[in-house]
Amino acid sequence: AAAAAASATAAAAAATSGGADGGGGTGGASGVATSQLRSAADSVAKSSRAASQLPSALTDASKELAALMQKLADAARAGDGAEIVACARAIAALAKKVKAEAKPLCAKADGELGSRAYDGLAALGNFSVQLKIIAAVKAAAPAGDDAAEQQLVTCAQGVAASLGATLDALNAAQLKK
Repeated sequence: AAAAAASATAAAAAATSGGADGGGGTGGASGVATSQLRSAADSVAKSSRAASQLPSALTDASKELAALMQKLADAARAGDGAEIVACARAIAALAKKVKAEAKPLCAKADGELGSRAYDGLAALGNFSVQLKIIAAVKAAAPAGDDAAEQQLVTCAQGVAASLGATLDALNAAQLKK
């Protein structure tokens, strides 16, 4: 689990290394941060579509998570702190649902693929909790706070990367059968 969390953290950090431009102006997220949040949401949607061998309950929950991440990007762009927090809470709740749907599949998957899927689920849980915390920090932060903005982006990208890794491993395990 630690390896997947470290891998997802490294991927999220690498994706955000360009930083935000601090633009915003309206008190919302900068254009770069909003773009990065949308990119994370698109990544989740793409992973969900690619998971053709998985049960619809799991892929539907993943697609719903992608829609919530788009909503999070919109709220960040608008600088709507209450909506940022609400989206992060909904994402965390949906991540729990994804974990519940995916765990039985992880148990059926063979060694390496099952391990990768479990690791991705552990990282998903960690990133979704961190996202809730950072959303509250972002909501309370002054307009143009680049640090809070980048932390929000990094957590959202961690959610996307860990969910993608889980879905990819589980889909591969289903194809291998």
